Amino acid sequence: MRLLQLVRPERLHELAEDEGFLEHQRRVAAALEAYLGRPPLLEVEGLEPGM
Repeated sequence: MRLLQLVRPERLHELAEDEGFLEHQRRVAAALEAYLGRPPLLEVEGLEPGM
């Protein structure tokens, strides 16, 4: 939310039409999804996943 408060609406509209920026956002989103979908590196007994 803070980012949206700091960036001028005109700039957000510019970025929404910038194909290079949008492609970068898609790559970042895909990398985050892949990261979040990986199994945990460490499992602690008694701790439920996602905690």
